[in-house]
Amino acid sequence: MLTEALRIPYSYTRSMSDQPPLRLFLAISLPEPVRLSLIAATDPLRGTTADVRWARADALHLTLVFLGARPSEQVDEIAEAAGAACTDARPFSLTVAGRGCFPSPARARVLWAGLKGETSVLTSFQETILAALVAARLAEPGERFAPHLTMGRVRETTSSPARADLGRQWLALPAPAPTPVLVREVHLINSVLGPGGSRYTTLRSLPLGGS
Repeated sequence: MLTEALRIPYSYTRSMSDQPPLRLFLAISLPEPVRLSLIAATDPLRGTTADVRWARADALHLTLVFLGARPSEQVDEIAEAAGAACTDARPFSLTVAGRGCFPSPARARVLWAGLKGETSVLTSFQETILAALVAARLAEPGERFAPHLTMGRVRETTSSPARADLGRQWLALPAPAPTPVLVREVHLINSVLGPGGSRYTTLRSLPLGGS
C-alpha cells in the first residue's frame, strides 16, 4: 500500500549538470499545531523502544509525488507543470485520524497516521498532478497512491516478534483529537540526507485555485 517512488528514466539523469542533483518531491505540508500534536501522541511509545526511527515534527508531510534526483534546471519545469494542475484545483479539507502499519501490524515496518475527510478529492488531485508531470515528460506513472503520514520506520535489525509487538502497541496508543487541515497549496521540496535524518527546503509553493 505504500506510495512507491517513481522510477526515474535515464533521460532525466543523463543531462544533469556538474552541480550535485537535488532530491525533489511534491507534498502537502501540515500546520505546526497538527504536527506537534501527532508527535506528542507518540511520546508513550517513543520512550520505550529503540527499534523505531521516529519522524521529527518538522519532517511530517503528505508526499504526493516523489521525483528523486533531478538537476536544479528542472525545478522551474516541475513547478510549472505541477502549478498548472494546482491552479485548476480547489482547496479541500483533510483530517488526520487513525493509525496503521505497513505491510501489517504483525509485520510492522512503517508506522503511519491516516487521513479522513475529502480523501477522494485528494486522490483525484494527486492523479492530476502526476498526469501533468507525465505529460511534460518529467515523471512516469507510479503505483496506486496510498495517502498516509509516516510517523516512524522500524529498524531492519528488529526481530519478527518485536515487530508484531510494536504493531500492537502502535495501534493501542490513545489517538490525538482529529484536527481538520485545509489544503490550499502544494510545496516542491528538496530533501538533503544527513546523519541526523533528512532536512527539507521548500523551493516553490504552488497555490490551489481560489485559495
